[in-house]
Amino acid sequence: MSGAKNNDRERPFSQEEAAVFLARLEELARDFSALRSECTAQLDDWLKGLAGPLLPSLLHDAAQARAHCSHPDDRIRRAALHLCLHRWPTDSELAEMCEEMAFSDPDEGVRETAIVGLGKLYAATRHARVGKLLAQVVANEVLDDRFRLTAYRALVRLDACREKAGWIAFSALKVSDMNLERVREYAES
Repeated sequence: MSGAKNNDRERPFSQEEAAVFLARLEELARDFSALRSECTAQLDDWLKGLAGPLLPSLLHDAAQARAHCSHPDDRIRRAALHLCLHRWPTDSELAEMCEEMAFSDPDEGVRETAIVGLGKLYAATRHARVGKLLAQVVANEVLDDRFRLTAYRALVRLDACREKAGWIAFSALKVSDMNLERVREYAES
């Protein structure tokens, strides 16, 4: 068999293999659909727990959601910010508000939601100033590890290098998993 390749990936699927593969894909699609439903229900419960009776107005009116980002109750601020980030159109005004909340809100949960928002709003931009701010949070060992990991994931999203060597992104489950050398590159820029 000289010169012949014996690699299963190079030969086409038989009809039987294709049927098995398709059945597995359909099973995965059902599993993902069930997970999506479960996550949606959990998110709905979380938002109800935060916003209580205000939730319907936050869900149905972008201006109300934006206005409630300055509500005196931190739970309502957090729910409103989450909805502004994930339900309503985003803009530069929201990015500015998110940045301010990420670094000055008195509630850690609100700050954490705002940090996630910065990752979303600046995804794949490699925005130097926001990257530096996130890197400073990651490097601050006084802060809670969960908060630092949230900032790390936002920084990875901003950098758009999840698939490149040097970043350990969403698999970073503890601070020791983070690539602090890459973080320093942003912190020192």
